[in-house]
Amino acid sequence: MNFSITFKRLRSLFYLLLCKMEFFKQFLPLIIISSLIFTILAMIGIRRKDNSKYFGIGEESTEHNSLKEYFSILKGNKPLKILALCGALVKFSLSLVSDQNFLAIFFGILLGNYMLAGDVSVWSIAPQLLFVFLFTRLAQKKDLKTSYKFSATIATVALAIVLGLLFVTPDTTTLSNMSFVSIVFIALWILARIAGGYPSSIVLTMSADITDYVTAKTGKFAPGLIGTIFSLTDSISSSIAPVVIGWVVALMGFKDAYPQPGDALTPAIYKGGLILIGIAFLTLLVTMILIRFYPLDRKEMELIAEDIAVRKEIKKEGLTEEERNDIKVEVVEDGIKTEFNENDLNL
Repeated sequence: MNFSITFKRLRSLFYLLLCKMEFFKQFLPLIIISSLIFTILAMIGIRRKDNSKYFGIGEESTEHNSLKEYFSILKGNKPLKILALCGALVKFSLSLVSDQNFLAIFFGILLGNYMLAGDVSVWSIAPQLLFVFLFTRLAQKKDLKTSYKFSATIATVALAIVLGLLFVTPDTTTLSNMSFVSIVFIALWILARIAGGYPSSIVLTMSADITDYVTAKTGKFAPGLIGTIFSLTDSISSSIAPVVIGWVVALMGFKDAYPQPGDALTPAIYKGGLILIGIAFLTLLVTMILIRFYPLDRKEMELIAEDIAVRKEIKKEGLTEEERNDIKVEVVEDGIKTEFNENDLNL
């Protein structure tokens, strides 16, 4: 009997894999071709800007900075510190609520409907495209800081309401029964996920502003260093999220395995789920507050652009790099005179 059951399971698994292979044979070529087309379009889009005259102050070669110079770039660099920390917090929050074990706890146990996780993913596609379009327009009209700040604020508020509804609802499984309250709950969850993930998509664009900031303050061009820092913080925060989930699950009393969809909703799992969502909320709250101290808004970037333009003109005069970096560049706007030099790196 056991052999017969095992054989049937293996046969079912074989047919399932065979069906998946047929699916992937049709699906993967479509993805590969689409990716190739979009990559070519991206290359065409950046072709006009992919020119050494746009790099730093128009250096013909790539960055060649010593460790001491790298340290001087990092030391006291307020925009870099704030944005790197905000990026790490947002990535941690996004990784936390996207983890499969969290989804099993949230949808499979707290809401009692694990299949709803797939439905929510489908329902999120159109709103996410609309959100990205609107906030991209906001970044164009205002600046990237404003777009980042508003998206973090929306995510924080939406997740706070989600957490509050879970806290005050006696039976959280009723939040998936498509009543008015459950629809509002799911809509807020989708909004929190979309708004909370948007900052991660623009953080590398904002890192380009920091590269210009460093160039304006020091005359150095170090995009590799700036990009590496953001990649490092991104990787670290993504790795920490599963560890935190494991710690919380252990506090629930699960030592050998994670909770599975369909498990009974015990007080320990309920509290653990609220703790995980609370952690995601707190990280977004800190991000929402911290990003307000990020100094590179539209006005500051206009001053930096003017400074770089002046440095390019100075370079044409044949001065050495040290002489160029020692020169103070004065920019007057609205009656306020701003002076830049290497010693002004501390904002």
